[in-house]
Amino acid sequence: MAVLNYIVCERDDLWEVRFGDRLLVGQPSQAAALDVAETLAQVAADRGELAKILIGAFDGSLIEYRTIEPPRRPTATVA
Repeated sequence: MAVLNYIVCERDDLWEVRFGDRLLVGQPSQAAALDVAETLAQVAADRGELAKILIGAFDGSLIEYRTIEPPRRPTATVA
């Protein structure tokens, strides 16, 4: 299963939410950017995809903030 990574990082006094190399949105605060990333990750999980939210640290490394897994589907029981 592929993992979708949403990256939240600060750049030029703006908190960005990125998907790969693409800038999705800029927000005025880290909390606002995390809210957007969590919403996007939850939508992906609802579609059956595994999503991670990563926060960009000042040294350029990424810190895993949260993983959102798809909901488990009930298995059919055989009578």
